[in-house]
Amino acid sequence: MSGAAAVSGTDGDVRRSTDLAAALRRATVDVVTANWPGEVYLYAAPGGDATLLHALAVEFHVHIGDAGVDDPAALVSAALTQAIARSGAAALMGCDAPYCRPDAIELTYEYLARGRNVIGPTERGGYYLIGLQQASAELFSIALGADAQALAQLLTRAAALGIEFEQLPPLRELDSPMDVWLLGRQIPLRRLV
Repeated sequence: MSGAAAVSGTDGDVRRSTDLAAALRRATVDVVTANWPGEVYLYAAPGGDATLLHALAVEFHVHIGDAGVDDPAALVSAALTQAIARSGAAALMGCDAPYCRPDAIELTYEYLARGRNVIGPTERGGYYLIGLQQASAELFSIALGADAQALAQLLTRAAALGIEFEQLPPLRELDSPMDVWLLGRQIPLRRLV
C-alpha cells in the first residue's frame, strides 16, 4: 500500500504519470494473480479509472469489488471486510507493488491459512500489504501505507486491539524518480494498450 509519486506540469508529464500508474497497476495484478492461489478482487475508489479496472479484470480473469467509499482508510477497511466475509481471511496489497516477490505473496497465503495476520513493511516506514483473519475498522482509523509513520501507527493500534502480525520482507517505496528508475531495472513496465 505504498504510494507512487509523480511530478506533473505539462500534458506530457500528466500522460507519462498516468501511463506509469497504469503500468504499476497492471504489473501488480500480474504478480498477484500468478502467485495467489485463491480468488482476486480489484478495488478502487469511486471515480477511479473504471476503464483500466475493467480491462485488468478481463485480462486477468479477476473480480471487481465495490467498497463504495472514497476515503482511503474506509476503502481498505471495506475491501478487507468484504473479502474476509467471503473467504474467512484476506490480504490486501497496494496497486503499486509489482516488485513484490512471488514468495512473499505465497508466504502471505500460508500465514493466513495458519490463522496468522501478516504485514508487508516498506523500507521507509509504510506498508505494502496487510492480511487479516478478522475485519477491524478501528485498525484503519490512522494513516495508511505510504505515510512514513504508517507502519508504526498501525502496529501500535494493532497491539492495543490485541492483533499480532507476522512480517514479510520489506520493500522499497516508490517516492522519487530514482525509485522508479530502480524499479524499471528490476521488472519490465509494460504500457496498457
